[in-house]
Amino acid sequence: FCAGCPYFGLDGWPEFHRTWTAVRTKFIDDRVREYSGAGSYAQLVNLGSGMDTRPYRMEEYGAFAGVFDVDMQVVNDSRREIFHKILKDPKPHCPVHTVNLDCLDESTSLLAELTATSQFAADKPSVFLAEGLIMYLGETGKEKLIRDVSAAAGAGSVFVLQFMAPKAGTPSANALSEEEARRVLKENGWEQLRFWKFGEEGLNFGRFPSE
Repeated sequence: FCAGCPYFGLDGWPEFHRTWTAVRTKFIDDRVREYSGAGSYAQLVNLGSGMDTRPYRMEEYGAFAGVFDVDMQVVNDSRREIFHKILKDPKPHCPVHTVNLDCLDESTSLLAELTATSQFAADKPSVFLAEGLIMYLGETGKEKLIRDVSAAAGAGSVFVLQFMAPKAGTPSANALSEEEARRVLKENGWEQLRFWKFGEEGLNFGRFPSE
């Protein structure tokens, strides 16, 4: 990741990605604690869940009726094997439902795959989480993700979306500017938008160089 330092304006900081991952994890952990403690959200949908262990390591997940881990089948199969063979089938703090979905597949949608589980309550507010995902979906895929989440979100839902901003003057199919994010989210009915940038107060935790 050292080669990516100039793109983010972080020349000479080869460990930035490791540090950023720790900061991002802490930030999202805090949001989950906030939303689980509110008592308003029935379930959590984790898009591109990969090997995420939050339902197993965070007691706050007990506030949700269920968690829906959404990823491609090949990833879900690998996670199942790793959790069994290496983690010895850890016990989650709430029911975890695995959902197979390729976010680029135009023949289906997030809502269709969630409701197919018969466990997803589409009429109840949910927490939607997309961590380290949207930047891998390309120009059309990134907007499809936001549309799909919006269609699956009951009134009162929240959406935690981590995205990568483009380098100044360098448009990128994988990046999403704050202006573009605001436009697409508002077009799809999201309100009360809040943004944080790595290094700013709230997304720092003392892990960003002060000079």
